[in-house]
Amino acid sequence: MSRSKSTMRYSGFTLVEVLVIAPIAILVITGFVALMVTMVGDVIAGRARNVMTYDIQSALDMIEQDVRLTTHFLVSSGTMPSPQGKNGATSAFTSTNDLILGEIATDKNPIDPTRGFIYYDTPFSCGDPSEVYKNRIFFTTVIYFVEGGSLWRRTYVPTAGGTLCDAPWQVNTCAPGYLSTDTRCKTNDSEILRDIENFDVSYYLNPEDTVAISPATANTASSISVTIEGETIAAGRTVTATSTGRSTKLSDKDITLAPPASPDVSGSASGNEAVFTWPSVPDADSYIVRYNINGGGWTTASENTLETTFTIAANRGDTVSVKVFARNTTGASADIASNNASTAIPLWTDCNLQNGWVNYTDPGDPGYEDCGYTITKDGVVMFKGHIKDGSTSSNIGLFQLPVNLRPSHRLMFQMLINPNTSTRIDVNDDGWVRLPAGTNSTYLGLDGIYFIPRDTLYTWQDVSMLNGWTAFGSGFPTLQTTQDASGRAHVRGLLQQGTYSFGTAIAQLPSASNPGEYLHLPARGDSYNNMGIDQNGYIRARGISSSYYSTQAMYYPSGYGGWQSFSGSVGGNPNDNQLGNGWVAYGGIYPTPQYTKSDDGIVTIKGLIRNGSTADLTFMAKLPPGYRPMKTLAFSTVSSSGVARIDVGESGYLIFRSGSSGWMSLSNISYMAEQ
Repeated sequence: MSRSKSTMRYSGFTLVEVLVIAPIAILVITGFVALMVTMVGDVIAGRARNVMTYDIQSALDMIEQDVRLTTHFLVSSGTMPSPQGKNGATSAFTSTNDLILGEIATDKNPIDPTRGFIYYDTPFSCGDPSEVYKNRIFFTTVIYFVEGGSLWRRTYVPTAGGTLCDAPWQVNTCAPGYLSTDTRCKTNDSEILRDIENFDVSYYLNPEDTVAISPATANTASSISVTIEGETIAAGRTVTATSTGRSTKLSDKDITLAPPASPDVSGSASGNEAVFTWPSVPDADSYIVRYNINGGGWTTASENTLETTFTIAANRGDTVSVKVFARNTTGASADIASNNASTAIPLWTDCNLQNGWVNYTDPGDPGYEDCGYTITKDGVVMFKGHIKDGSTSSNIGLFQLPVNLRPSHRLMFQMLINPNTSTRIDVNDDGWVRLPAGTNSTYLGLDGIYFIPRDTLYTWQDVSMLNGWTAFGSGFPTLQTTQDASGRAHVRGLLQQGTYSFGTAIAQLPSASNPGEYLHLPARGDSYNNMGIDQNGYIRARGISSSYYSTQAMYYPSGYGGWQSFSGSVGGNPNDNQLGNGWVAYGGIYPTPQYTKSDDGIVTIKGLIRNGSTADLTFMAKLPPGYRPMKTLAFSTVSSSGVARIDVGESGYLIFRSGSSGWMSLSNISYMAEQ
């Protein structure tokens, strides 16, 4: 059966239906696309924000690292060489808009733990690590600034104001485009962050503070807060991110502070001390003091004294030189003439004479020394001088020694009084020098008094006495001996007489004090007297019987090898010892006439001589330059006829003044060489 066309049916949308459905579909699709676009935009913007936040934090981390290394927040960079100034010119960067950091130049990357600081080569040696750190430090400047919407980091390395110990690791940087071989710029500035909307720095006096100080006082700050705000367009949207970081510097060195000026130093002497002073130096927070003695090597007395005076102990006759450097956190002052000073400590202290005694100044006699006393570097107190016209009352005081030069016991010496006769002088433990007995005040000689004071490191050894001799007591020392730093033997003690006959052995010294030759020495008793110390170390009574014996002596023991023979021509026919005017060595067990000088400046003469001219002012021998006194000295010694006097003149001559040609001893002559 066939169907009719009219009865056939077709599937699908009619035109009307399509016209109705199409707008609806378009709206749905458009909404979906819009949703997708929004979602993608959010993702892109979020990602841009995250990246910006990360970049800002990375910039803050870099700033924090620089801040920790900085020495000072600067208010201004100061005028800079083109093109390193602001906007590529010479204008200064300022703390109002920029972050300016002073940093110490280093020989490697500052974060390298093996890096070292860069110092100038003055005033201390670059080659001495223990010294160079006191020199001025070489500084660089790091600047963070915004230009063209980016945050940049610039390094400024100034031209050194002198020679540096090493080349700095840091180099000058400039904006891109300025780098060339003929400019100071060695590399480009570092672009730290783009799309900067705001760069703000707040300064704080202390790390814990919450209230900021003015950028105009940035140089007083120890801590900063940096806020960075970035802004960019992402997916058609404005994307911003803000972050803040707080950083504190670790160094307290002030890059704005120049090294202080050199102090103006002056010196003076007081006793055995050199005293140096200087005015306070602006911007100095301490001083370095160095000294030498007699041109020797420099010694550091202080690295960081806060005082403006310094005292250096030395020996009499020494010259003390100092260098004083002012110092602050930047470095030390220069070594120039004003910071150097020298002071000579006088060899002698003038006596404050008492009871009418004055210095001997008779123009008719040779120029004798004024009264003075000193102590050598080996700790031996020495007297010198001629005095006159004072009271000769029993136990009269002549002058008093300072505390550090006083003996531990009362000491007795045999000295000269006019007319070349023997007298007694005591040096008491209270420092008073007294004349217990005297008959004439025309002159009194003090040359030849020497002793070890109480304040000494030397140890005295008691010596056993023989043949009934005993210690006298009454404040005088018992018989003792010691050796000083130059090897000289010292003997002291006041003895009460025991068995007496000429040559009686009083005591025997230890072998270390044995002279090896027979010495004739003064030994004051009730009146003039003398003693012997023989080649075996026995102390022997000589002269006349006496109720007491003073055994004060100083000499070189056996084995000393520093002796020199007299060699200068002094008139007459010189003999094998170069003595003059008939004087010859006695010979035998007695010492040959010789002389020596120790490191502490004491000239010592030894010898027993005879047969020469006894005319007053006869030249007996001559000492060379370097072994002479400044003026004439008069020594009490002993001879075959009793008390004797020998002068040592400033020209080096040994001059006969009184005594005997039978024999005369030179072994009591010791004094300070001055020319």
